[in-house]
Amino acid sequence: LKHCISTEAAQEISCLEKIKCGTCCKILKHEHSLQLHMKTHINDEMVKKPYACKVCSSRFSQEVHLRQHE
Repeated sequence: LKHCISTEAAQEISCLEKIKCGTCCKILKHEHSLQLHMKTHINDEMVKKPYACKVCSSRFSQEVHLRQHE
């Protein structure tokens, strides 16, 4: 027998499965997304964007973006 729940209840359950930023209350779907998001709250550019281009010194928050740039 299949149980049915209302759309509102389904959204509430879905919301509980998501991760909330403790600083700005943004809702994220994955723990990894929260780790990346937390860098937006850091003022230190070296920590916020640790990946630097060796040619032009542009900085990136993720290594994949640096590789795309190069």
